[in-house]
Amino acid sequence: MQDGSSGTTSDPHDAAPRGRDRRRNLPDVPREALVDAVADRLRERVYVTFTALAVLLALGAHGEDLGAGPAAASLVITTVGTVLAAAVAELLAHVAVHAELPGRSVLRRTAWVSLGASTTAVLPLLLLGAAALGWWEVGTALVAGSVALVMTLVLIGWLGVRRTRLPWWQKVLALAVLAALGTLVLVLKMLAH
Repeated sequence: MQDGSSGTTSDPHDAAPRGRDRRRNLPDVPREALVDAVADRLRERVYVTFTALAVLLALGAHGEDLGAGPAAASLVITTVGTVLAAAVAELLAHVAVHAELPGRSVLRRTAWVSLGASTTAVLPLLLLGAAALGWWEVGTALVAGSVALVMTLVLIGWLGVRRTRLPWWQKVLALAVLAALGTLVLVLKMLAH
């Protein structure tokens, strides 16, 4: 389909991804949907990061004699459960909104979003693996994993505000507000345990 003003195609399938978007390209996904998929992947990563952080903090608070294996198992089970719940919710929402089963492109997008979110737990699991090898105590691995997850949240926040057209001080303010809200979420999660 031709765009009458420029003579170029306006079909998003025909537009070649440029620059860094090439890494995020999903086959059979229009460019607008790709932007939404990246946003969904970022959102899911935040959810999984908060959940994993709550698990590590709860394990650290209640697991004086906890071994690295059970701690890692708890983190894996929680991460996989959270990712699967999000994927199922996405697929059910698709069926409810579109009144049809999801096609291959929707399944691929859902898998891409979900698998990206699950990578959040990799570093804490590696740190617990180091504790299993006796390189340090499990408590130290839980603290280090928690710090890594907090840094992940800071990085995600920075990635969210860095490309905005806000002045630098508003970006800093936005990050401070995000940090305060993140702290509130953690406090509420800790109170639940």
